[in-house]
Amino acid sequence: MLVYLLWIVIVGACVGFIFREGLWSAFIRFVNILMAGILATNFFEPAARMMEDMIGPNLTYFYDFLAFWLVFSVSMIILHIATAFLSRVKVRFNLYLNQAGAVVMGLFTGILMCWLFNFSLHLAPLGTKPFMTPILSEDGTPLGVQWARVASYLSKGALSRSVSEAEAARYGGPVAAFPGAKNIFQTYYERAQKLEEQVTSGGGFTTESAPPR
Repeated sequence: MLVYLLWIVIVGACVGFIFREGLWSAFIRFVNILMAGILATNFFEPAARMMEDMIGPNLTYFYDFLAFWLVFSVSMIILHIATAFLSRVKVRFNLYLNQAGAVVMGLFTGILMCWLFNFSLHLAPLGTKPFMTPILSEDGTPLGVQWARVASYLSKGALSRSVSEAEAARYGGPVAAFPGAKNIFQTYYERAQKLEEQVTSGGGFTTESAPPR
């Protein structure tokens, strides 16, 4: 499938870009991408709603995908500037360890970017089968399941947020665990279905009323 080719391109690009930086810089970049992904996952919906308020609801199916990568990009820039300022001196490693470690970190970074890319396809205005790949399998497993596991683990641990007793029933526990009370994957699958039906019937990509987030 085409999505597999895209994964190979993403991983190859990450390895090619990162391995020259050395192990320490590659590790910091990996952490920055992880943190930027967490921030994007948490704040893309408020950013998308802000876009709707500022621009209008007609392009609602585009806002979530754009907001996700916009928040990710801005977060990456801020984190890169901050870590470059805080870590001005590179940690020295053995030459071979430095090169091999940088390649390994490049692979890890590429895989992480693929996970984020898969997750973002749930938000993209590409219907239920972007690049001929279903965003929900027949058993309900989302395409972005790997990133979902990371987000779910963090939302129940160090980055957890407690909820009231009234909300606990909706979340199935005392914390607001990912994928959320409404299940973000099911919510965006319904939006993708609606867009698919709309485009198939000749309605185009703009709308005044889309399923709620």
